[in-house]
Amino acid sequence: MDQTLVFNLNQQCINGIRSAGATTQLILVEGNAYTGAYTWVSSGNAASLINLVDPNDNIAYGISPITCLPTSAGTPPRSRQKTKC
Repeated sequence: MDQTLVFNLNQQCINGIRSAGATTQLILVEGNAYTGAYTWVSSGNAASLINLVDPNDNIAYGISPITCLPTSAGTPPRSRQKTKC
């Protein structure tokens, strides 16, 4: 997904949540490329999402801890092949 779209969707969600009156709740922001920690920088998430603005300064990044380790056969499991490990 285009990183600008990911940023804009997250910012619109933050704005909507805050304008609806939710002023004390933590907002978890999701990134691109399955929000994987292993692709956080290469996907553009790090450079883009750091610029999100929350007027209440209460957001956190939902980063998936799943790593893309090879199986004993040397290839990623089928479920992880789509992540381009």
